[in-house]
Amino acid sequence: MEKILQARSIDWIALQLLITAQANLMSETIKKHGNKMGKTFCILRRWLNKQELPSNFTTMKDFCYALVSLNTNDWYIGSASEGLKRWKQHILDAKNVWTNKSSNKKKHRLMNIHKCMNRTGVHNWIMIPITNQVIGRKRIERRLIKHLQPTLNMIWNKKKKEQIRKRPPKKYRNKSQNNEPLHPYTTFFVGQSPFVDIFDAIKIHSGGEPMSLTWIKGELDSSNYVRLRKTYTTLKGKIDTAQETLYFQSSKQLKALIQSNRKGKIWIETIITSDIITHFTKLALNLRKKNTTKNITNEMIWKLFAAKRFIRKKPLRQAIQYQLNKLCKERFGITIPNKITIRVPYNQTLKLGTVQQMAVEVFEQMDIPKEAKDILKRKIRPVYTRQPNIGDIAMNFMQAAKNMDMEKATCVCKQKNDKHSHRIEKIADIQNRELQPLQKHRKVVPFPDDPGTWSRVYYEFTKLKSIVTKMDIKMKQLNIYEHINKYLKGKRIYNKKGILSAYQTRLATRQLKGWLITYADKNPGMLVACCPEWYREKMKETFKHGNDEDTYQKSDKKEENIIKEWETFYKEHLLKVGTFNKKGRLPYGYILPKFKDLNRTRPIVSYFHHPLKNILNIFARAITFLLKSCTEIKHLTIWTTDSLMANIQMQTDGWMNKEGYRYRMITGDIKNMYTMLPPEEQVQAVQWLLDIMTQGRRCQYITVKRRGREGARFGRTYNKNAYVEIKMSQIPTMVSFDTNNCYFKVE
Repeated sequence: MEKILQARSIDWIALQLLITAQANLMSETIKKHGNKMGKTFCILRRWLNKQELPSNFTTMKDFCYALVSLNTNDWYIGSASEGLKRWKQHILDAKNVWTNKSSNKKKHRLMNIHKCMNRTGVHNWIMIPITNQVIGRKRIERRLIKHLQPTLNMIWNKKKKEQIRKRPPKKYRNKSQNNEPLHPYTTFFVGQSPFVDIFDAIKIHSGGEPMSLTWIKGELDSSNYVRLRKTYTTLKGKIDTAQETLYFQSSKQLKALIQSNRKGKIWIETIITSDIITHFTKLALNLRKKNTTKNITNEMIWKLFAAKRFIRKKPLRQAIQYQLNKLCKERFGITIPNKITIRVPYNQTLKLGTVQQMAVEVFEQMDIPKEAKDILKRKIRPVYTRQPNIGDIAMNFMQAAKNMDMEKATCVCKQKNDKHSHRIEKIADIQNRELQPLQKHRKVVPFPDDPGTWSRVYYEFTKLKSIVTKMDIKMKQLNIYEHINKYLKGKRIYNKKGILSAYQTRLATRQLKGWLITYADKNPGMLVACCPEWYREKMKETFKHGNDEDTYQKSDKKEENIIKEWETFYKEHLLKVGTFNKKGRLPYGYILPKFKDLNRTRPIVSYFHHPLKNILNIFARAITFLLKSCTEIKHLTIWTTDSLMANIQMQTDGWMNKEGYRYRMITGDIKNMYTMLPPEEQVQAVQWLLDIMTQGRRCQYITVKRRGREGARFGRTYNKNAYVEIKMSQIPTMVSFDTNNCYFKVE
């Protein structure tokens, strides 16, 4: 078999006899001795012993199979319309997995199995049928993957929450009165035709008329009961079991009866298909073909939206959605959102379920069709946001630095300090009991008893009201405050004694009305209060410009022109690296008082809204990776505080003792390091580092993770969704661009 598979032209006729005999032998071996052959075969043994399967899988059609490795613990579950054709496809894809021949995008989902087959040898893999011929093989394939959990299928491999074991110990279990073994999977029979999905059985054979079918309960139930409920508005009938006759009035009751009885006969007497499926799905398809929207009423738009979900082809479904969104924009002035997110600060009064119920009640008051209400209800997504800490409540310096006209700043300190300038003080040094909440660490989260918590809830529901008003003008009369207050009435949680609350923090902030509250550099947990005049003077002093000897220069360019220049540079050099944020703005500058001396300041420029923020971050991490990887330079850089002791140990054991030199260590500080470094020398330093790292290195690419601090390596990327590759020659270009385009705004 190995010689046949290694040949250039495979003899498929000779191979068919070999693989059939090998599969039969392997199936019988697993059934008898699978519990001694490892975890994979132990799982398959329990499954294969539940049913009789055909001996020759090459002639089978519409079945599920397992691909099992003989020399590793790897295996894979799939389904095939024709057995031999599928086996040929696996062999050819495994042989060509590293070549350009397997360029079909649909084959990438099987890449794991083909890589493994190529690595371990194609001749070491056997294909075993695990089901008989069934109608609905794709649904039972997904159920089998979740139930048996093969190593090479990724559908089931998701993070699961830790579930508490509900099964009692063996000595406390009641013995089952019915020892009859379960069939492997639930099967429905219409005549002699077997179905694994009751929806397929009803859809194919019913045609809206009464019908009967029998079923045998199995270990796996692959029926799509959700689709059954949405397709048929009315489903009534009865079930005949060996003991009694049971009646059902809905698909939900039918599901419960099927799952609680082992076998029986189902009589479906009344069946009515939803007009969304029959009529409006066809209208949605005709809308795409004829492209006429004149005769469509507002009520019909919502029904077309509901019908769109039942169109199976994704490109067609997306095209119809685009057309309907365009129509909604013309009629209502708003497109139907993909999701309606309601952000609520974390609290103990309004749970997420309550917030969702509040939004549902808003939709129920609208004068729109039932289908429209159902669509909007499905789109509600209530989420908790981060609860504000002391700094979020108290600090206001950033708003002053960005928006306030510094020329209009007024003095609030009334008296000068010892240096005859305006006052700045640490709040911890102010002797005032009412300011005690602000004397704690800035990131302490107070108890959420403040009315400011609910102001965010009012804001979110006001946004929701503006959305629904465009769909129904009568909703303009809705009183949001009354709607929310009826849920808050009697639910207020009062703070316990001794616990810091958000309300106390806000009262303390009001004591410093007119002052600017910031935090100290090198001690971000300590809050500082300063006079607006002090902040204005220090901003002018720090960002001084106008003279030739000044660090900063004033530019006459407009913000729009600068951003256009950046976008042009992006299109020429960075299209493949990341995206350009068209909503981005110029960075802004502000200052922080230094912890050791509050009258000295540190200039900070925030790139948070920079259009190329993410791309600059990627290049910065690439340069950091090069510095960490460079072993030819002896340096004392400490990347993390944890590495301090290891660095000192390396200096004493590695440098001083081995080399025999005497070292003198001097501490110092470089004044104005970032603002006074010449841009040309910065580019030269980066180029020097690249010259060292590219010597004798064939690959000229660095792969960087799109998010997070770690994850950089040499080489090209294999996953463009999570990683991005950059050429080393792009790094000096980007450094030169950044150093020559340090534009920022100072009010």
